[in-house]
Amino acid sequence: QLNILEIVPSEDQQTMREMLMQIRRGRHVDSFESKRTTKDGRVLDVWLTVTPITDLLNHPAFAATTERDVTSRTQQGKDRAELDALRSAEHYKSAEELRAILDATVDAVITINLHGIMVRINSATERLFGYVSSELIGQKVGILMTSPDRENHDGYIRHFLETREARLIGIGREVRCQRKDGSTFQGELSVNEVDHLGLFTGMIRDISERRRLQNEILRAVSEEQRRIGQDLHDT
Repeated sequence: QLNILEIVPSEDQQTMREMLMQIRRGRHVDSFESKRTTKDGRVLDVWLTVTPITDLLNHPAFAATTERDVTSRTQQGKDRAELDALRSAEHYKSAEELRAILDATVDAVITINLHGIMVRINSATERLFGYVSSELIGQKVGILMTSPDRENHDGYIRHFLETREARLIGIGREVRCQRKDGSTFQGELSVNEVDHLGLFTGMIRDISERRRLQNEILRAVSEEQRRIGQDLHDT
């Protein structure tokens, strides 16, 4: 005769002993997962159901077990768990790569929801506006604008969602931006909808230096025109 513990791996033998003790005490034992070792040394996952068999005095005398091989199902579960873990790791890696790319961008990148609330910003946003991330996340994006865009921004979003007519979203335009210290600068803003996520992503570029150079060129051209006109007049 073979003792059942001889086909139970060592790590599961104590559980089997405790189960048999419960049977001897007349207690009910729920089905549970266990392991068995085959003659050729393989280890199987089994779903074990134990039924007590009583003697003439109705005392537990034997235990009948039904053991179903669930190795393939368990392996599938492990495979699914490994796949889920891999997908999670890949998602985390992708998210980290995206964050690194956004943080390396010189332009401010701001993601807002349908209510104009900022849900994500990159490092350039902090540098450009003088805020730290915790001061902006959860705030209305209008805090970064001057009037009248500050007051009208919610209306821009609402109008776009109702009519799909772009006044600001989907097109680029220049806006006057305001830093934390109250100073302002000329910014070039482009906003695009993130399909199916209920989000909008805006990119802001500081074009103050560009505007300064353009104004200097215009002044130089104007001065040159004035000088030529004066020379022609004198001649």
